[in-house]
Amino acid sequence: MLYGIMRFFVRIFMNLRYSIRVYGKENIPRLQGGYIIAANHRCYADPPAIAAVIPARFSFMAKEELFHGNPLFAFVIRMCGAFPVKRGSDGGAVFKISLDKLRRGHKLVIFPEGTRSHDGRIARGRSGVAVIAEQSGVPVLPLALMYGLRSKNSIDVSIGPVLTPDMLGYREGQSRTNTAGAGEISGKEEIQLLHPEGAKRFRFITDDIINAIRNEQRNIFDLYSIDFDEFYSVRAEIADAAENAEKQQNNIT
Repeated sequence: MLYGIMRFFVRIFMNLRYSIRVYGKENIPRLQGGYIIAANHRCYADPPAIAAVIPARFSFMAKEELFHGNPLFAFVIRMCGAFPVKRGSDGGAVFKISLDKLRRGHKLVIFPEGTRSHDGRIARGRSGVAVIAEQSGVPVLPLALMYGLRSKNSIDVSIGPVLTPDMLGYREGQSRTNTAGAGEISGKEEIQLLHPEGAKRFRFITDDIINAIRNEQRNIFDLYSIDFDEFYSVRAEIADAAENAEKQQNNIT
């Protein structure tokens, strides 16, 4: 009940704060079970933006530090489905929690890049999303978010077709380990032992997911007739100019 109340207020706040447009709503699956929402990661507004456009019960990872600062903020993000992830940990606990959430029918939001993008380009994905997808046997919904294309406070969201287990090359609805076993996954060596086909298999799955997210990002650019390469070229020039100006200012001072 608390989750529903918090999500209600989050949706109101996001729609008052931002001008949100959603493309591809018809691709949102009507599944009773869990699935993964794989999105690009631009800023801290990403999880509430996703919550504002997809009607489902979410879980998502958040860095551990966010739970040790403001107690009220920590309470709010927990109520919105966040669970802490410790940077530099072996990942075993994260896999266990993620698989448990999916088995309980939650929609798990994952940012495959593993960190925020400072210029909006979608970076190479990390293979954790592939491991969780294959271990859980659930489909993946690719989603792209773009900020500030129409106005300073605009968010454009493009939702792509569902990537089924067959499309990604693993079996649907069949986990390779039980919940206890998932907790034993830690580090590349253990993953290699559980999956003799090795990291290469997960690399292919991850690349397919990342490419689907990139396609949705390009769809947003196409909708506004914006040249993708030119857009990021200009952004890079602005970033370089700002960096040079900062260096000159530091030399003067």
